[in-house]
Amino acid sequence: MRHTGVMLWARHHRVGPSVAVAVIASAVVRGLVLLITSDGSGIEVAPLWIATVCAVPLLFMFTTETDTDRTAPRSLAARRGALLGIAVLTSGVISLAAFPTTIGEWGLIATWRDAVALLGLGLLSLAVLPPAAIWVAPLVAALASMMFSWPLHPGLSLGLWGALRAPADLLLDPGVPNLSIPLCLLIGAAGVVVLVNGLTWSPRPTAPVGRPHNRSVTPHRSSARAGIRRASLAVPMACLVAVVSAWPWVTSLSWWGGSPRLLLAGEIPASFLAIPCAVLAGVVTGQYRWRSGVAVWQKLSGRPAWTLLGRACGAAALTAVIAVGTPALVMALMATWDLASHDVGASVVATEFLAGWPPTLVVLAEVAAAAVLGVCAGWWNGRIWLAPACLILALAAMIATPRPPAQDVDQLWADRYGYTTCATVAGHDVTVCAPAPDKGYLPAAVTTVSQIYDQSAHPEALPRLIHLTTTGTMGGGMHPMGLEHPPDLGAAPGRGLTPPTALGSAAGDSLSYSTQAWCAGTDLADLQKLFGVEQYVQTPTMGKTLAALQKCRG
Repeated sequence: MRHTGVMLWARHHRVGPSVAVAVIASAVVRGLVLLITSDGSGIEVAPLWIATVCAVPLLFMFTTETDTDRTAPRSLAARRGALLGIAVLTSGVISLAAFPTTIGEWGLIATWRDAVALLGLGLLSLAVLPPAAIWVAPLVAALASMMFSWPLHPGLSLGLWGALRAPADLLLDPGVPNLSIPLCLLIGAAGVVVLVNGLTWSPRPTAPVGRPHNRSVTPHRSSARAGIRRASLAVPMACLVAVVSAWPWVTSLSWWGGSPRLLLAGEIPASFLAIPCAVLAGVVTGQYRWRSGVAVWQKLSGRPAWTLLGRACGAAALTAVIAVGTPALVMALMATWDLASHDVGASVVATEFLAGWPPTLVVLAEVAAAAVLGVCAGWWNGRIWLAPACLILALAAMIATPRPPAQDVDQLWADRYGYTTCATVAGHDVTVCAPAPDKGYLPAAVTTVSQIYDQSAHPEALPRLIHLTTTGTMGGGMHPMGLEHPPDLGAAPGRGLTPPTALGSAAGDSLSYSTQAWCAGTDLADLQKLFGVEQYVQTPTMGKTLAALQKCRG
């Protein structure tokens, strides 16, 4: 009898399906990670991916509790504790299976830590959200943690607000303690307190409103549409899509500021979070018929079913396109305004604004298609697990699918405008040239080159002509470009709403790498010392490098 009771309890709380989905989803994501990293590279966010697809299915075990369960003679705290034990143990086993040989850093401990934190967030959200929305807080936290890269030298605060992305080491940096594990354990403990003590959300009772006598009530079509709009949650879903889409573009302002083409043809096509969020919004919108209770009426209605579905698909697609396109348009207009303020000419401004839209229009078409697919899924099934499942599947699909190639803006600018806008560096025999769209960043480039040449031990050997490009040349092992391709430095990551007074510290690296590709016979380590990337010391190869530079300089 006891065995039968346990089986019925497990079936009632969907323990088996939740654990099975968590295991299968984690295995699939781990397989994708192994496929992506087959070339020997690493993915720092992989533990968060696995923890997310592990924790979210397990949370649905906590959504099946009924009033009968609360009044049963057996201990309610013990039953809740058993579910917690299953969830934590399952996440631990999955973490061990995903990273059996990597314990610290971004491995076993980091995955289990993230899973515990996400489980705690879901349980904490029960205090303010209905059980059907238990997946919202964990997925929002996971998505927010995917919107930034982990820096080389993190500070103490990053271990707190970036806890889900932090490595599982004791120190983030020498002398900087890692508080991510204590914080995640604290979140998990808080979620346990909420669950065990039953501090869950309950809807407010509403008093019935009496209808006045001798007064007929005629429903209006506008009221019906407003009711459907509220039930579809179109406005909050549009806000979610807009924020998640625009946030990566805002954080990458230093790479596209002042250039609408760099934004529209580079940053927007490269980001992929907008499409999974459009799928999520479509599912939630499509499930309005189940939330509002009109699914049965729609089946009995004489109106063709495809017209109702088509109307919902059109509304969701339009909402998603507006949610993604509006911030893109606003940011593009801001960049265009800055571009026009530098007297580059109306033709340049118009060309740069219009030429970047084709890749962005492709993204908007993808967003619309994703929203339609989501609506079809939500129209078909009203289960609460469908929305997060579709979001996770869409994220996995976007991770595995390469994004469309971005425009080679440097080459397009060189072909159309050439490096015709030039300025001379005072006190040095060197000229910096830029294409017309980057005219506003030329003074900052001149200032940066002047600073580098002033502190160089041999400025007389450094190049006479430098090109200003979008990102500059980075990375060693480049093929020689020849003397017809002068050294360059990039305006990024020094871009912004307005040009800075000087470019960032990456200018020295860009000059070092591009000069090595420009001038055969030079040594990269020597060039980095000459351009101020490293402290200057005399090396055995310095004489050979200086001789090669003098020959290339002419």
